[in-house]
Amino acid sequence: METPSLSEIRQSLAGTRELLRGNKAGLTHFNLTEDGFWRSFFALLLVLPLMLVVDGVFSANETTALTAKLTRSSVNLILHWMLFAAIALPLCHAAGLGQRYMAFITVYNWSSIIVVAMFLVPALFVLSGILTLEGGQFFITATSIYAIYFLWFAAKTALESNAWVAAGFILLDFCLNVIVNGLLGLN
Repeated sequence: METPSLSEIRQSLAGTRELLRGNKAGLTHFNLTEDGFWRSFFALLLVLPLMLVVDGVFSANETTALTAKLTRSSVNLILHWMLFAAIALPLCHAAGLGQRYMAFITVYNWSSIIVVAMFLVPALFVLSGILTLEGGQFFITATSIYAIYFLWFAAKTALESNAWVAAGFILLDFCLNVIVNGLLGLN
């Protein structure tokens, strides 16, 4: 697999930013070819360190060794991404959206960078002492609500589907995360 160029990364993030603003035209910024689909998995390498910072900040008071927790978080993220992409393929075909699968996964992968970056903000506020851990957790919850809406909008736009189909994929994403977290002892 070839890594995306810096230009492709910038374009994908620009598309994500437009979708974040509710602009469906953001879809035109993504490389929606088969090569673009495969290169979108590079986003995982950008998401992983950001997610580890967030997990590290909000796991600081846990009794579990931080290194073990972060290792399990890394495995969770990788498993979750691969399972979601694998399960979404037959579901897209079953919903008559097989032709939109690569666009959906491409947009979803790149959008994950912005979503995790949104979670990074409260984590950095906690690290800097601007927020207490509890205050940061409140903002994580509020951010989660917006992230769910954003991912739903991105899914609906990329799939060119109705609201219910997009909501089903967001629910699948959430359930997979819960299952993988449970299997890895991260709940």
